[in-house]
Amino acid sequence: MIKTAKIIIVPILCLLSLSFINFWIIPLIFCLVITLCNLKEFNSEITFKFFIASYISFIIGILVYSLTGNLLELLLEEKFQIGKWDIVDISYLVAVGIISPMLFFYMNSLFIKKISFFNNLIKILIGVIIISVALIIIYSYDIHSDFGFKIWQFVVAFILQFIILNDFDNTSEIKT
Repeated sequence: MIKTAKIIIVPILCLLSLSFINFWIIPLIFCLVITLCNLKEFNSEITFKFFIASYISFIIGILVYSLTGNLLELLLEEKFQIGKWDIVDISYLVAVGIISPMLFFYMNSLFIKKISFFNNLIKILIGVIIISVALIIIYSYDIHSDFGFKIWQFVVAFILQFIILNDFDNTSEIKT
């Protein structure tokens, strides 16, 4: 019962906290919510590694978005569009909807040995599909772009919480 409540409450807390913060501290608040809600599962070493992995994936995601969108726009020299989507929108979808969540889970699996990327790949791919479809809907219907971050945080927190509660219970000690 408590596990089910944590799986539902943690993403909601992440979503609620997103409304009150600056863009650059999004990973900090996200990590604080996750670690505070999982004090039993996270020790200080895991918490530190989780913060580092989260910020690395956040910064790489921003770089991928910035570099691909702006670089492709410069290289093509003309306004490249598919329907009403321009190249920056497409790069946002690829960076935020696909690369960023995959990178987030992969980086955390590298830093935290209790989180297995490949054992949870189906869950992660389902999350990527949900985020990508949500971003397509957001851009197709001109919904405020901040909604994309909210969807990303909610879905990733939900999947991460599910993984933490399953993987940490199934291992008595850190795998090597």
